[in-house]
Amino acid sequence: MYLIVTQRKIFHDADERSRTHPGHGYPAWDETVDCVKEYKTYPEFTTAIESLIKNKESFRSYEASPLNVSHRLVIEVKQ
Repeated sequence: MYLIVTQRKIFHDADERSRTHPGHGYPAWDETVDCVKEYKTYPEFTTAIESLIKNKESFRSYEASPLNVSHRLVIEVKQ
């Protein structure tokens, strides 16, 4: 499996108090979040990378393998 991580910015508008009464409320701010897309095949992965490079977008790419995770619950009573 192949992964491509891109970033996107989300703009959060200020609340009314910060607009009408400076110093109060919450100001406007930008949040940067990672977006991860999974590709099952190498050709899909390379096509996506070519598109990102063509559009001059920044990205990080990874080859990954799924992990088999298991858990165990142990209840022990001591007297």
